[in-house]
Formats: sequence, C-alpha cells, structure tokens
Amino acid sequence: MEAMPSLEAEDNHGRKSGVALCFPLVIPATILPREIASRLSLLPTVYRMLEEGMIPALKSPGGGKWIISRRRYEEWEATLGRSGGTSAGA
Repeated sequence: MEAMPSLEAEDNHGRKSGVALCFPLVIPATILPREIASRLSLLPTVYRMLEEGMIPALKSPGGGKWIISRRRYEEWEATLGRSGGTSAGA
C-alpha cells in the first residue's frame, strides 16, 4: 500500500511551511481583464481593446463584466505580432 502524500511542505531551512499543493492545478475556463493586463503589462489598454473588439470576449448581460474565454484569449495572444493577430470574433 502506498503512503498518502504529505500535506506539509518544508522551506529551504527545513521548517514546516503549511499545506503543500498536492492536487492538480485547475485552470479556470475564463480569464479576467486584470490577468490579461498583467500578462501584457497594459491595464487601460486592455479595456480599450475589449471595447474595440480586438480581444475575443463577450460583455455580460447588463454590460457589467467581460466574459473572456481563456482558450480563445490564449489563441489570440499566441498570434500577437502576426498578420491578423488583432481580430477578435468572440
């Protein structure tokens, strides 16, 4: 029988430092404008790009929040700098 994975981690000095991540990381299906801004280093520009339809996204009913598919965004991000890399088509 295999031992259960430890829920504690040690820092560089051998001290216990809380719970270690021992489960697969779940990546959300959507991405937030602030995460895009962090990846591209341009917060006001991201909102302008969303409004202009450059980044593939939908505006939530009532117009309050952006719904951005992580998969579609990452496909778009991978084409930055290439011909046609700024078109959206949510």
